[in-house]
Amino acid sequence: MVAVSNVPGRLRLQNPILLGRPVLCRQVESAVLKLSGVWRTQASHRTGTLLLVHDGQASESLIEDVRRALDTCCRMPISERDLSTPVVMARDPLREAAKELAWHGLRIMLPQPWAMLLPVAQRLMAGRNGGNGNERA
Repeated sequence: MVAVSNVPGRLRLQNPILLGRPVLCRQVESAVLKLSGVWRTQASHRTGTLLLVHDGQASESLIEDVRRALDTCCRMPISERDLSTPVVMARDPLREAAKELAWHGLRIMLPQPWAMLLPVAQRLMAGRNGGNGNERA
């Protein structure tokens, strides 16, 4: 970890291992927040940085503690990392449009009695994908 910015009470560290790894970033945030004197953390998988807001006693020992926390998180089995931190994925508008088009196509192609079952199937699929069943899949 390299200190990119170090002002009293605020420290920004950079490490390329965080790049593109949002789950690891959440794990590191949680681990570093448990360190003595750290009030707030924010890790970015886009920039590979970790921001620490602390009590103003930033020293080499704090940076070393952060390095150890990062090392511990990296050694954690992937299954534990992925299960302990939920990942929220953004909806892809193109994929949503394709699903909607597919449902409309099925309504046109299926005979009327089967077409009546499509809203039920949509609710079941929404519930399976984590929705509440009242939204379109």
